[in-house]
Order: sequence, then structure tokens, then C-alpha cells
Amino acid sequence: MAEERYNDALRLDSAQLQLYRSKALALQFDNKRIQALDTILQGLKLSGQATTTQPLHETANDVIRALQAIEFDEAEASLDQAFLAGVPVANEYALLVSRKWEYFFDTNWTPDTRAKAREARDRHPTDPGILVIAYGDSAQAELVDGNQERLMGFIQEAEKQPVDQVPAFLRAWIDRIQAHAQIINGEYEKAYDSAEAAYHLQQTDDSVYLMADATLLTTQCQEWKWVLGQKEADPEKCKLEFLIGNEEKKASVNLTADQVRELRKQYQQAADRAATLVAKRYQAAYAVLMRANHSLGEDQKTRELFMGVIQQDAKDESALEVLQDVCSQYLFDFDCSFVAAQKAAELLASNEARATASDYLNIAELAVLKGDNKTAAKWLASAGQPQTMKPRDASLFYLYRLWIAMRIGQTDEFKTDFDGWKEATKRFREDKAELNWIFTGAEKALDRSKIEMGEDQTLLLTSMMNVLKNDNLPLLSWPEAVGRVHQ
Repeated sequence: MAEERYNDALRLDSAQLQLYRSKALALQFDNKRIQALDTILQGLKLSGQATTTQPLHETANDVIRALQAIEFDEAEASLDQAFLAGVPVANEYALLVSRKWEYFFDTNWTPDTRAKAREARDRHPTDPGILVIAYGDSAQAELVDGNQERLMGFIQEAEKQPVDQVPAFLRAWIDRIQAHAQIINGEYEKAYDSAEAAYHLQQTDDSVYLMADATLLTTQCQEWKWVLGQKEADPEKCKLEFLIGNEEKKASVNLTADQVRELRKQYQQAADRAATLVAKRYQAAYAVLMRANHSLGEDQKTRELFMGVIQQDAKDESALEVLQDVCSQYLFDFDCSFVAAQKAAELLASNEARATASDYLNIAELAVLKGDNKTAAKWLASAGQPQTMKPRDASLFYLYRLWIAMRIGQTDEFKTDFDGWKEATKRFREDKAELNWIFTGAEKALDRSKIEMGEDQTLLLTSMMNVLKNDNLPLLSWPEAVGRVHQ
């Protein structure tokens, strides 16, 4: 065997660095990646800081990039031991920790795992490419509920590395992370520029998606400025959550023909970019296309498109989510959204371990809008016990359960659910979490139910939704008149 031949050669002359590299390549070819890494570390330990070790470092990086997730801990232990022994493996160690952190980010990320991104920098790597990976991972760790100032600091450090020593794909990756951060910060035009710069370095679907999303958000922000007759855009009206939750604009002034044409042009550009990605089943672009089409008045087109996607792949959860949204929030076709919810319920039931309370609350709402009280109650029960939910989820749970109770006249449940909602909403406000929930379809369904349910009840439910949407509104008190209805 090749491995035995290399062992024999190394016994004769252990100073031949090329033999360590050749043996490691043979082991890697045989899927013995940990042994391959250990072989390289042996060679580096013998050679110290010799300038002739570059091929060993390059092979070590190749092996680390080929590691499977199950091998990360063992490889880290070997590198840690070598590093503490003075072997020059700071770059390799940083690369491994970055790979390990990226795996956590994709599979089991929590805010606590940000520390794993910092570990790569703590080894003080010197290779510019690996430094960019370390800084990029640290920046990416701050994207979700993180520190935006720290994030941009990591981006700046990555951009300081010599351009001629950092591959174009890594520089494009840094630009895309920056575009994500700029979108979160409401800097949509800057986000477009960053995404476009990334695209010129490396033509990826990720860059096209970011350009489409930035175009859509820039245009929505511009439209709000015009309909309110403002000279400068209101930062509050350009925040991401506001734009997503307030697409129906109430104009203070009439738009000019030129303004309408310009808005349609920009919305169409966003839709066209997103459509190319939807055709490739790039799922992050689905919602961008849905929202751009809505601004163009083409909701029916969106419904037909995504019904076709689901016919091709009934397990495309993102397509089902878009169909649920376009039918319930835009078209107010609650039969259509309920059918999509039933398909989503089948997927949730097939993978209970991954299903969350929020997943079931999503489809339970659609059963409520449809008027199927039995199914709505079943899906609410599947969401779990409200006492163990996050405050936002518990608040939504009690809201929709109260709606069901009002519809079927279960008056003894009214105040219990209202009190549960009030307590959960108070905790939700204390958490200062984002709502990330749209009530447009629910408000339309309540408006249609005034005669059936009575104005007192529909007004209460609408007011509860408003309190969730606007934390400046005071928490409601129980209106005694509601409890007497249906008695």
C-alpha cells in the first residue's frame, strides 16, 4: 500500500518534507482525513518555521476544507495540541474553527455560538485569505440580532487585506455580508452597490438576490416618501419591518404620471431579477418576487406561478408559504390559502421534530380565516402549550383561540383567553422582540364577519391586533359587553 511505502521511506529519512505531503495526500485519497492532517502536523513539527514548508501548509488547508462535520472536534484537538507545542499552525487552526463555526451557523446557530467565530481570530492567523474568512465569519455572526457597529468593523478589517492575496470569491463573500448588513440597517442603495460589486467579482445567485431585494426595498421607501409628500424619506417608514408590514400605502398626495412610471420601472426590475432566481428554485427570492408583483398589481400571476411550482414539487415549503401569503394577505382568497395550509400541515406532520410553534400558528391562522374552527383548534393544539411558548407565539395563540371561541359562542372561554393574551403581550413588549406577523388578511376576515360575530367582538379582536402591531398603544382591559354576547 502507498501508506506503508511512505512509512518505510520516512523511517529511512524523516526529514524529507515532501514525503509527509505525499503520505498525507494518499491518506486523504483513502478518506483518512484525520490521519492525513496528523501526518502534515508531524512534518511541520520537524521543520519548524522553514520557508520550504509552504506545500505542507497548502495541503493542510486542503485537508481541513475536506473534513466532515463529525471530524471537526478531533481535528481541532490535534491542531490545538500542535499550536500549544509551538508548531506554526495558526492559519490552519483559524481555518478549521471557521469551518466548524460555519457548520454551527447553518445547522444549530444561537447567539451563544458567536464565541466560536471569535476563536478563529484568537489564534492570530497571518494568511490574508484565512484572515478574511475569520473576519467574515465574525461579521456574519453579528447579522442576526448582533452588534452592527462590530459587524462593520469586521468588514473593514477584512477589506484591509491585500487584494492580490485574497481570492475574488472571498472578496465577493465579504461584499455580500456587507449588503445583508446594509439591508438590515435600511441602507438599501448602499446594499445594492455592495451586491453589485460582489456580482462583478463572482457571478452568484446570492448577489442577484441581494440586488433584487435592495431594489424592491429602495423603491418601497421611495414610494412612501412620495405618497406622504415628503422631501426626504422618513427613516421610520423605510425600516425593513415597516416596509414588509405596511405595503398598502394610504396616500396624502396623488402621484404624478412620471412618479408612477418610475416606481413601476423599479418594481419590474426587482421582479425580473427575482423571477430568474425563482425559475432556478432559489427559495430566498420567492418572497421578493411576491412582494414586487404585488406592487405591480400582479397577485394572480404570483398565485398561478407558485401553484405550478408546488405541482412540480409538493415538498417545496417556501413555495407553500408564498401561496399562503399571496392568497390570504393580498387576494383575500381564504379557500386558496387554506388548501396551501393543509399541504403545509402534511409536511409538518411528516417532520414533527423540526416543526415549531410558529409553524403551526401560521397554518392555524389560515384555518381561522377560512372559518374551519375544528381544524384551526387542532392546529393550535399542535403548536403546544402557550405557557411554554415564546411570548409572541403565546399572544398569537390566545388571540386566535379567542377568535374561535367567539365564533362558536364558547363564552366561558372568552375572558380566560383574553387574560392569557394580555399577559403574554405584556411579556412580549418587555422582550422588545420583533412581531414579524402580518394581520392584513385577518383584518379583512373580521370585517367580513361583523354581522355573524357582532361588532363588539370583531372590534375587540382588531384592537388586540393593533396593540400587537403598535407597542405605543396601551394594553386593553376586558370589555364586559363582549362577554354577554351569545348568552
